[in-house]
Amino acid sequence: MKIFGYEIKREVTGLPVTPKPQIGGANWLENIIRVSSESDAMSIGVVQRCVNLISDGIATMPLRLKMRDKMGGVFRDVIDDPERWYYLLNVRPNKWQNGFVFKKNIVAQMLLRGNAYVMALGDNGRVVALNSGAVSQLVLLGFGSVSYNQYANSYSVTDPVSNITGVFSGDYVLHFKNPSSDGGFLGDSTIGNAKTVLSVIATGNQMQLRNFATGGRGKYILGYEEGNTGGWGGYQKDEMQGAAKDVEERLATQDVVTLPRAGLDLKELSRSVDQLQFSETYKNAIEDVARFFGVPLYKITGSSSNYKTVDAAQVDFYTECLQPYCSQMQTELLSKTTTVTDWWKYKFDFDETPLFTLDMDTKAKWLKSQQELGLKTVNDMRIEMDLQPVKGGDEVLMSANLKTLAMLKKEGQQPNMAATPTNGDSAKNGADENAK
Repeated sequence: MKIFGYEIKREVTGLPVTPKPQIGGANWLENIIRVSSESDAMSIGVVQRCVNLISDGIATMPLRLKMRDKMGGVFRDVIDDPERWYYLLNVRPNKWQNGFVFKKNIVAQMLLRGNAYVMALGDNGRVVALNSGAVSQLVLLGFGSVSYNQYANSYSVTDPVSNITGVFSGDYVLHFKNPSSDGGFLGDSTIGNAKTVLSVIATGNQMQLRNFATGGRGKYILGYEEGNTGGWGGYQKDEMQGAAKDVEERLATQDVVTLPRAGLDLKELSRSVDQLQFSETYKNAIEDVARFFGVPLYKITGSSSNYKTVDAAQVDFYTECLQPYCSQMQTELLSKTTTVTDWWKYKFDFDETPLFTLDMDTKAKWLKSQQELGLKTVNDMRIEMDLQPVKGGDEVLMSANLKTLAMLKKEGQQPNMAATPTNGDSAKNGADENAK
């Protein structure tokens, strides 16, 4: 269309773009604190508590190699251990770590990264097979140094710290895995599975930090007083935003502020329902993290309201949380250090006694029950407590509350049988009484 000789064209534009929701002056997604690494997760108190509880519990227990006794078929500690498995697993596995740190970090890697890899070195510092009989060191490989090929069951290793490089078959690597979603080839990281709920906690911590830093001040709206619409001479949009920023900076350092110009009004926003429920959501998130790690909530919060006794909570923690890790480590060691022909002669076993070292009451009850059942002699228990054996302490003692039928007959006592007589027996007994 032409007007006064000029060609007038209307520009065709697309639909107006709806602005993204803003929270606090920024895209709400930008306010989320995402937990994407092990260090991020360990900065959250509940994660560090869970990881330490599980890894410390496993590391506290000695891991022993036992051999089946040829006479009675009983497993006994291997005293003459040519490969020094007890020493390697509990005292000094390598030149960098002691036994406690070694086992603790195996479990920590399983929890935080999903997998932990251990290889054996010989006296010359070279890699040896775990069942070769020439193991002198056990090395926990660093994060990111191992790539697993499930089709070939091989491990590609590049670990500069332990100077291990190459491709090795599965028989050369102890592979400890977290629960997995791929059929058991690679473990899944616990913090990877719980990243959403961990981000909730991390974002909540950031909000709490901001509230403390600002003195817990609320949010406000700066506008015109009632009946004042701005009009000519009033604040324009850009000026109003500048005034709001000025008021915000003053509120950050002052409790009482004056508005830049008469006719303006500052109103505090009431707390939303979401904000009021924040504390409950935060608490539920902590409970979810405890569930991901399999740790009873009592161990996190210290409250035993869900348990009849603290002992019940401890038993729950040992059997449901620690026992699966113990079983996996024992089985992995047995499967990689023995062959198909001699595996039945050996077993690796965790000694749970140190878990009760400082719980003297539970320890006393445990020792007493072992003595009454004839499982240990007085000297056995004294040796465990680093006390000298005593004369006569090698006799096996048992509770005398129960006796065999043969013993009762020998003593001339009639056994008290609690069996209920049948109808025929009752009739017969009645006939006998009448005959008398």
